Amino acid sequence: MSYALLNVWVKDKTCQVLSSAWRMDLVLVSCSGIYLVDKDPDVCQRILARNPHVASATPLPNYMGATRIKILPVAGKKIFHVEVEVPPNDYIVWARMCHGGNEETNKIQVIAPCGSDICANLLLNAVDACSIDGIFPIGIAALQRNVDAELVKGHLQVAMKVACVKKQALLDRANQRITEIQEGGPTELLTVNEALRDIIQVLPE
Repeated sequence: MSYALLNVWVKDKTCQVLSSAWRMDLVLVSCSGIYLVDKDPDVCQRILARNPHVASATPLPNYMGATRIKILPVAGKKIFHVEVEVPPNDYIVWARMCHGGNEETNKIQVIAPCGSDICANLLLNAVDACSIDGIFPIGIAALQRNVDAELVKGHLQVAMKVACVKKQALLDRANQRITEIQEGGPTELLTVNEALRDIIQVLPE
């Protein structure tokens, strides 16, 4: 069988490559709902073989609502592009990017015939205020702009009600973000995320 070559690029809303991400969680799922990494686990090794800027590619089963491939760059590099050899099929492709801002890209359909070369340009969406992921970029930006902690606390309480999010779920996500930043994110981003977590911890249940 001849693979198709999928070039995945992640870009911002101005179509510029996202040059600040230290982690990519890539999702490749067939239109019938089968995750590629489940059907073809060797895809991770093929990613490593084709991408010298990639240090590791590992499956993340049922992570953030999807089975993803966690891709980390080599030391000193950022991640915004990978080449992936995929079996011929129709796929839905998206990624979660750890870069300090909004994280989930848009989803696109890719038709990958045998032996073809395909580009998949993924764009980071605007913040969705009605999801748990939309809460963090606003809270982080507020702290970075020295907004009073009590006002940030008020924002979090309103956002939790709008998004129907419990305190523990928000705290779990905050701790997860901190762990991810510790893998290679900037120190100042770690500090502000820890400050936001501290505010979450004192919120009422």
